[in-house]
Amino acid sequence: MSTPRFLIRQGILNNGAKSSSVMESSILLPKLDLINNELHDYDIICISESHLDKSITDDQIKLNGFHKPIRLDRNRHGGVEISFKTFKQHSFKRQIRDFKRADYEGLKNQLNDTDWDDVVFNSNNINDVYMNFVKTFESTVNRYIPTKTITVRPNDKPFMNNLIRNKIRHRNRIHHKAKTSNNPDHWKKFREIRNEIISLVRKAKDDYKCKLTSQLIDKNIPPGKWWRIAKSVSNFTKNRDSPPFLEHDGQIFIHPLDKSEILNNHFADIANIDIEPEIPDNNEPPPCHLNKFVITEKEILDQLKILNVNKPAGPDGISPRILKEVASFISKPLTKLFNMSLSVKQLEITNNCHNKL
Repeated sequence: MSTPRFLIRQGILNNGAKSSSVMESSILLPKLDLINNELHDYDIICISESHLDKSITDDQIKLNGFHKPIRLDRNRHGGVEISFKTFKQHSFKRQIRDFKRADYEGLKNQLNDTDWDDVVFNSNNINDVYMNFVKTFESTVNRYIPTKTITVRPNDKPFMNNLIRNKIRHRNRIHHKAKTSNNPDHWKKFREIRNEIISLVRKAKDDYKCKLTSQLIDKNIPPGKWWRIAKSVSNFTKNRDSPPFLEHDGQIFIHPLDKSEILNNHFADIANIDIEPEIPDNNEPPPCHLNKFVITEKEILDQLKILNVNKPAGPDGISPRILKEVASFISKPLTKLFNMSLSVKQLEITNNCHNKL
């Protein structure tokens, strides 16, 4: 048996997609992390390996940001050609609140001094009142909590940082220079930077795993987030084996369409009703109306205090973290707003805001 190795091919494919040639290795699996982090700029990657055991599943060799790999057998010894096609998302910029520079004391004092009856409840239209509250609250928040612009990179691994990105760009420039000049000093410099990147990637990945592990012992972490971290650390995945065959009328059906058709016919037959039930004619009005409900300020305050600060802002752009921080200063106008909504039997619905706070 020949020594397993792989090669990422060099050149431009027929459809114009990029490919790259970076290394040869004695084994494929240990190098996947490096490929994941260094080849995120390419649309298609083709790898050939002289031997790939059939027990190695597609999930074990999948690349982050790429579709399920396509494996083509080349010989009876397990030689394969593997192609990865990306569903790459481009990076983009967006603005977020810079809570580290927030002036919460100034914000609370300003909200406490606001005359809500004058600036908000100056109309009988519930939509106008709601928009007045949102605009007043947003303008006050903008004054005391600044924003900053961040770059979102959907294809990046969570442990990637600016140091590694800069080193990768430097390595690519040195690699291009070494290929052009074929100077031994340039190739030496390239190998040094390449090895440094490998070390940085491994260290960043270990630090990220340690950070996740430390979060698992935090008693205040939400259950959903705890389970996501636990699955990420343990690499636990659900068994996605194909469902078993289905036997019907002495025949065995394997294809999903055949099985779904049989199950559909079965449940349709047992769900038929010979006599349709009569729908009661009940025209009596409901025993109570919305305007009979009264929301108290304590109920509003209790709901604001249990907001999950890890949740993103809603369509109105107001972060739950801010609402929770200033709960005692906005509970009174919110109580009046919700009671007004109940009294006129109308929800606050606008073109841009479809959810209430």
